[in-house]
Amino acid sequence: MKNALFLILVYLLTLLICGCISFELSKEEYCNKTWRWDLDCALNETLSEKEVSKVSELALKLKGRDCIESSWNVLKWVEENIEYDSQKAEFPTPIIILKGRDVMIQNSERSYQTPLETVKLGKGICGDYAILTSALLINLDCKPYILRFEFNNEETGHLATAILLDQYYILDQNLPPMDLGSYYKKWAVDQIEITKVHIYDRGVLVGEISGDEMLEFDYKFSDSDLKVIENRIKEMLTHRLIEDPKIPAGYFEALIIKITFPNYVEFYTKAFSEKIAENIAEEILESIEKSDKKWRAFYIELKVNSGDLIVGVHLGR
Repeated sequence: MKNALFLILVYLLTLLICGCISFELSKEEYCNKTWRWDLDCALNETLSEKEVSKVSELALKLKGRDCIESSWNVLKWVEENIEYDSQKAEFPTPIIILKGRDVMIQNSERSYQTPLETVKLGKGICGDYAILTSALLINLDCKPYILRFEFNNEETGHLATAILLDQYYILDQNLPPMDLGSYYKKWAVDQIEITKVHIYDRGVLVGEISGDEMLEFDYKFSDSDLKVIENRIKEMLTHRLIEDPKIPAGYFEALIIKITFPNYVEFYTKAFSEKIAENIAEEILESIEKSDKKWRAFYIELKVNSGDLIVGVHLGR
């Protein structure tokens, strides 16, 4: 018996010396234990076919004519139905500690959620928003990317979803979608400088871009863009009212409604021009309905002021 035990110990020692026995975790084992806290593992797990399929019914309700309309619908739904979890955001960044094959997680409260978990909870932080948005887009055959942003003099970064059309457009919690340049300037308004962007296809890093390079993709708003918005708004309003630039002449009552759309010019993207105009028209119609009067005619005036789009709606009855 002693000889047998001795031979077994010699055999095991030989395997250890030659490297045939490893006390390190494989990538699969590591991710099984850490995907709630490790970004690469989380993206592979939460955007797996199994997890993505769990929000397929919701995604189908948001399907548009193309990926432009579908991605707008997805972002609008997320904005209206998912609340930012400020309490979770206050938790410190988790730390993964490996000891041989054992894994310890410090600050485990701040973890990644699956898409369905975020829908059921109705709240999350940036990573949860990005994962849910991406899962919905995958179900709609619109390929998403996860973008990880680094900031100057900031330890904490940020995650958002992007869709690649003629360029990357970022879908980050609220409408409207933005091109890279607009998104850079959005953070700059709060004096936060994006220094680097890491682009992921699920858990695989597929590209990087600097903050300065983002500005090369900034779309410059022009008078022709203003005309496109104006024409689309008129088109939608004429389904309900008659366009008449003579208001108030010929009407016994008139009203002017002014609505300001902050930063809409600064964040305007030509690819989403139709959806932007429709969104403005819908807000105008809501304002008209709140007046509790049956207006018969309208005309509109659009102007730009310091990046804001200001719409004046003249109503007559």
